[in-house]
Amino acid sequence: LHHKRLNFPPQDAQTLREQIEAAPTDGLHDVLKPYQEWPFVRGDMYHWIPTLNRFDETMADAIEKYKLSGLQESDFDHSTQQTLVSMLHFSRLLLENCINRNLYSSVDRLDSLLNTSDPEVLECTLRLLLRASQRWSYQRDLRANQALMSARLMTLADPWHTKKDIVPHADKDTAESAASHANEFRLLADDKNTNLLKAHGGVVRYQFFRTAEDVQQMEAEGAAPVDSMAVSLDTRKKTGDGGSHRRTPSKKSHSHQSDAGRQSSTLSEGLVSIHTPVCDLGLDHTAGVSAQMRQAFDKLVAQHNVPRAHHFELRHRIYVALAFAAGDSELRYALLRARIYAAAILSQLMNEREFKNAFLSREPNFTADIIGVLQPEVHAPLSVQTAVFLALESLLKQRSEVSGAYVALNASANHGVLMFILRKAFTDVDGPPAFPYELMSALYFFLTAMANNMNGGQLLVSAGVVPVFVSALKHTHSQQLRSIGRAAKLLDYLISSTSST
Repeated sequence: LHHKRLNFPPQDAQTLREQIEAAPTDGLHDVLKPYQEWPFVRGDMYHWIPTLNRFDETMADAIEKYKLSGLQESDFDHSTQQTLVSMLHFSRLLLENCINRNLYSSVDRLDSLLNTSDPEVLECTLRLLLRASQRWSYQRDLRANQALMSARLMTLADPWHTKKDIVPHADKDTAESAASHANEFRLLADDKNTNLLKAHGGVVRYQFFRTAEDVQQMEAEGAAPVDSMAVSLDTRKKTGDGGSHRRTPSKKSHSHQSDAGRQSSTLSEGLVSIHTPVCDLGLDHTAGVSAQMRQAFDKLVAQHNVPRAHHFELRHRIYVALAFAAGDSELRYALLRARIYAAAILSQLMNEREFKNAFLSREPNFTADIIGVLQPEVHAPLSVQTAVFLALESLLKQRSEVSGAYVALNASANHGVLMFILRKAFTDVDGPPAFPYELMSALYFFLTAMANNMNGGQLLVSAGVVPVFVSALKHTHSQQLRSIGRAAKLLDYLISSTSST
């Protein structure tokens, strides 16, 4: 490929490119690990074509080795996992800091990586997909695989319905506590709720409808017949409800059932409900979470004859339940971030009507709820707050969500949550950044989108953001230089594009 205006890359960028091209596959992580931030001037993707080709080939090898055209059946080895994470992270940095981003053409690899069971690889894949989906020229590439990709993204973005398990056991004596438990995202993001989630949230809950076509296909594959009146692995004796968690039999199965103890000779179509506490699955708790997930998945698929089309969603529900049951807050946060990123990608792939019908109909308060995570009393991890700002940047594309986002942020008020975060970010003019690079970048991307969207710039000026950005220009710490440049750009835009107040 040639470009008539292509200039030579900076020497340090050229050196890195040569190191990437020369490194063995298992050495890519060591080369890329130091580059958690973009250290160069704004670049051109043409300079990185050999690097992107190398990444594409490496991802293709990993996809073939671990059979990621379907659900991942074995864990990545340590080297492969680190290499994938490093490549996905650096690819995202290229998209964020280079022109000619339409050259990126590995979306089909990212589609396959959505089948991974590794939460870190999944999160990095979603973040790269989110950045790619925000570029208009990529929409054609993404829409080529949109039907299958959107189904998986919908699964990742679906509500977890934890409130029905947790809220009855929660302390709601104070107004703050009641507000927190009314918002599922605040409930999940607050580390104080880990023990509560562990005690009451570790339940695999899933429903699906087994169609006649599913029955025919499974009988052709030799699936074992299922007792249509059998109770699923939900420990009916412990709950004492006599079968409220029982798999729902179809009418057809009742007509062929001579007594409750006799097995049906054939599979039957109809609604199937799975409601299974993780503690009753008999998992090997000495194994890792991924291994336990596969054990639970195999048992539930065999128990309920789950058709292949529902395997991805069932596996994800199992992963969420395991995160709660194990009290693993880091896994819970990783899955929560994946949920937020997946919803943000859907907001980019779909027009307003499609997004409303497919996603907002299930979670109408999504935008306001994720903004609730930013409230200081929630003490949400900074990584989750980063995901929220990146999602808000995308959600501003949906006109129906703009006004709700501004209201939830209290964007025009000097005492709103957005101004609280900005003051915290820019107060110390002599010290290092108050927030990590990832959060500061996400905040900058969101502010830029807001300043360009439906009175957003006027609201920022009304809230008093200009003095905050002026103070940011006075920073003297070397790590604040990037923030100074970004604050100057936002100031220039706000002052030149909004009327004086």
